[in-house]
This record gives sequence, C-alpha cells and structure tokens, in this order.
Amino acid sequence: MSFRTGSGYTSGNDTVPPADTLLIGVVIDKTEDPLIALNVSVAYDGAGSSTVENLSISGEHVEHDQQVITRA
Repeated sequence: MSFRTGSGYTSGNDTVPPADTLLIGVVIDKTEDPLIALNVSVAYDGAGSSTVENLSISGEHVEHDQQVITRA
C-alpha cells in the first residue's frame, strides 16, 4: 500500500486546524494475500482510533480516496 501524494493530498504526519477537510488517497496492489477489506480510521492526540469507513474490496489493484473532516 502506498499513499497518494501531491497537490490536495495529506500523506504524512501533519498538524491541521480543527474542522479542516483532508483528502487521503491510497493505492493497494495484491501481493501474497487477497485484498478483502479496507478500513479507514482516525485518531486524535494519542487516543484510540475510530472507523470512518470500512469497505469490502477485491481484485489485484485498488485505489481509494477518502475525505476526512477533522474534529471541531
């Protein structure tokens, strides 16, 4: 799995303001194990994570963009 980079994408640790809109993109290529699920989760200030989206996926190659709005 690799993160999309470039204009508009957030792809690493960054400090953002409250209620900011982030675009996160991933590119996933099958290796040994089948692609079956994609879980997008967020965590703030070292707290536990919470799921934003959980998708069933399949195939040899998956690309997914997810918009995340940070907490207010």
